[in-house]
Amino acid sequence: MALKSSVRIDRLIIVDALPFFPAAGDPNASVTSAKAMADGMRAGMLGAPTEIYQHQLKANLTGMTRSTERLELLAQWGLASDRNTTTQAMYEMFSTDLRDDLDNIHQPTLVMGSWAGYAKFGSTQASVRKTFVDQYRKLKDVRIELSENGQHILMWDDKSWLVAQVKQFISRLGR
Repeated sequence: MALKSSVRIDRLIIVDALPFFPAAGDPNASVTSAKAMADGMRAGMLGAPTEIYQHQLKANLTGMTRSTERLELLAQWGLASDRNTTTQAMYEMFSTDLRDDLDNIHQPTLVMGSWAGYAKFGSTQASVRKTFVDQYRKLKDVRIELSENGQHILMWDDKSWLVAQVKQFISRLGR
């Protein structure tokens, strides 16, 4: 929105998102190098029989939140979502690289992420922080904060931390 919208945006808060997701696992990834993976994922998501798609959706929720009591709700939301739209969103997340465009954003920005969500892949808090810092390096006025406790659904997993970060960010800028 900050890159494309004609509406004035005062400040940005980004929750658990990277400008180019494939570079989380491979800092040298590019749109070209990620294309085959993105194309394969899209074909698999669209081509899977309904029961397999549903099974994969539920399996992918594991590790998204520490709030295991909410996994069924997440599954319901996922299953109620339009498969084509969900697939396209995932495809775009794997095939769009915004890192070089970030120098065109001039609003103060708070980026909140999860490091624990990457721990199952062998990541440490330091390595996840480096990933976020590297990916957001062209964003001039950015503050990056990583939750100690949350996985990818920070508003459930570490709600108090998230709210405190938002309040501090807003109060720092006034209003």
